[in-house]
Amino acid sequence: MQEMGSDFIKLPDSSTTTFPPFEVNGLEPSAICGAWLPTDHNLFSVCYEGAHVVFYDTSKGVMVGEWVVEAPAGSDAGDKLEITCMATHSLEPILVVGLASGDFITYDYRQHKQLQYVDIKALGAAGASEENNQASGPKALQASGAVQSIELISNGLQLVVGY
Repeated sequence: MQEMGSDFIKLPDSSTTTFPPFEVNGLEPSAICGAWLPTDHNLFSVCYEGAHVVFYDTSKGVMVGEWVVEAPAGSDAGDKLEITCMATHSLEPILVVGLASGDFITYDYRQHKQLQYVDIKALGAAGASEENNQASGPKALQASGAVQSIELISNGLQLVVGY
């Protein structure tokens, strides 16, 4: 600290906020990943086993919401409806979760509304039905593995998805 002088930032002493455990049917699922919600600085989201996303208010130390991820009717996600990763948008109240099925879902956390379920196999099939029955676009659309990472491009809702 002496070398940095006045440029050194000292954080105020504060106690750690402890949240009550998250439970589903009396069990405490494991946390998969977490992210700050940039448009609501006090909110932190955590994805848990069993396709649950829980929102915590860090200033109050309480859980303020929960989203149970759902596949649309007719989807073949089945037992692969398990969250593998999450990303938040820096300008909009939107987060995206990647699934073990290779699909991903967008969610508006202010409206508490699931916006879009993107079925990767359906996108791949749509690409394959184009000219000469050859798939177009990235081979990731034909992937059958889990989503490993997601990044939201700052200004829009364009996604970079890693398999």
